[in-house]
Amino acid sequence: MKSLQHLVTAVCALLLIGGYHHAQAQSLMIFPGPHTISGDKDDGDLEGLLTVVNQSASRIDVKVKMVIEGAEEGHEPSFCWDQCFPPFVEESGIVTIDPFGASDFFSAHVYPNGIMGQTRLRFDFIIVDKPGDVASATFVFDTEGSTVSVDDENGVSSDVLLSSYPSPAVEVVNLNYTIPFNHYSSAYLSVYNVFGKEIAALPLGESRGTSRLNVASFTPGVYFYAVVVDDKRVASKKFVVKR
Repeated sequence: MKSLQHLVTAVCALLLIGGYHHAQAQSLMIFPGPHTISGDKDDGDLEGLLTVVNQSASRIDVKVKMVIEGAEEGHEPSFCWDQCFPPFVEESGIVTIDPFGASDFFSAHVYPNGIMGQTRLRFDFIIVDKPGDVASATFVFDTEGSTVSVDDENGVSSDVLLSSYPSPAVEVVNLNYTIPFNHYSSAYLSVYNVFGKEIAALPLGESRGTSRLNVASFTPGVYFYAVVVDDKRVASKKFVVKR
């Protein structure tokens, strides 16, 4: 019995040490998070993405509530989950997630409307029949002149693009990237699964280009890739592997 108690204690300690920085529910895990989304004040829409994972063996009904922790006057916050809601709507309808399944259809949005400043949004994912079982993630949308753009060879500013093709990928995925900084020491693409485990790291020698990744051995599902500059994640996108 003492051995079993020691084992349980050790497992709990490992879970606490390896936990995410944002709040997780017993049945839900939110990934990635927290987020800082930087963009130009003239961008029409700043967007952040999340995947909501059901860690339980039962189907669960989940709703999300948007909490505005701080908003620049003139910014319009909103979100999409199963459907897109008008700005300032605080609560979604119910989304059902299968056992050990995931929903990757959530996106948070801020419309800057030409106004510089910062808006901070928290999203609480609540299990309907267990209202105390809540997972939360926070986004900070920043338009303090931090434009996600680079100058091309003609000196013309163009938006940074992270994209992948084909979609979904079967054997190989091509990951397009642009690094929005003129001076940095190191950069790479980090590829990770919905549980946050890094499964590939691709060094980048140029400020923009395409990296090819063999995904033939990947389990079908949703994956993410992020541009990491000087050990700081500056942007991320998702791609899908299918068989």
